Amino acid sequence: DLKQWSASGYGKQLGFSPVGNAPGMQDFSGAFNVDQQGGTFRFLKSKPVLDWPVSLGKPIPSTLAGQLVWWKSGPDWVLAARDLNWQGAGLNIMLDSQIQFYHSKNAPMLNLAARIAPFDFKTAKRFWLRNSMPDSSIRWLDMALVKGQIRDASIVMAGDLGRWPFTDKAGRFSARATILAEQFKFAADWPEAQNAKLFTDFNGPGFTAIGTASFLGNPIELKTSGIESFAKSDLKVNVHSSSKMQTLLPVLKN
Repeated sequence: DLKQWSASGYGKQLGFSPVGNAPGMQDFSGAFNVDQQGGTFRFLKSKPVLDWPVSLGKPIPSTLAGQLVWWKSGPDWVLAARDLNWQGAGLNIMLDSQIQFYHSKNAPMLNLAARIAPFDFKTAKRFWLRNSMPDSSIRWLDMALVKGQIRDASIVMAGDLGRWPFTDKAGRFSARATILAEQFKFAADWPEAQNAKLFTDFNGPGFTAIGTASFLGNPIELKTSGIESFAKSDLKVNVHSSSKMQTLLPVLKN
């Protein structure tokens, strides 16, 4: 029974397969230092492939940089990602996270903060999490995001993963972004809005949005709107305009 030990080295073409709803990754490389209390793994330059068939479909060639650190905390283990940068299929994510695996609990505790570089609507539609998002929400987003870009995107997630998706307020999930849309549709049977600037917050079960746009030639203000629950609720649009409201009424009555 070794009480003290250590090891270091590097590995090439490492990987793990997707299991159930969890993703896999192939062909990454890194350098490691480990002992009985924990260790580090620093990703080296390589061309890993993200493999998450139940969520993202086809594998995604990518790049990965940053470091994983893990350590023992009493009877528990903690795994942290430091300055992790993943890029693939037009998406560029910078992430810091910490997950604690409890000796006495089945589900771990996660704290995660991510920032995403600007990306276009086509890229966004490649990354819907199809195993956890209702089909109705995916259909609405595919319809709504016609042409434009998403900026200032960030994700914060904190809580017991055994309580995900935190519908009982046992944790926090927030994905915020600014949508700059040359063309945007609030509903399938409505005309397109132009030059929309929307501030959105996806809070787990649904989302809220506020902002401005041009609709049927009218400057409009979108006050607090959104979907309370993708699984149960309809889209609520709270539109205000001070000009030519008569041109909006035939659409809004539908």
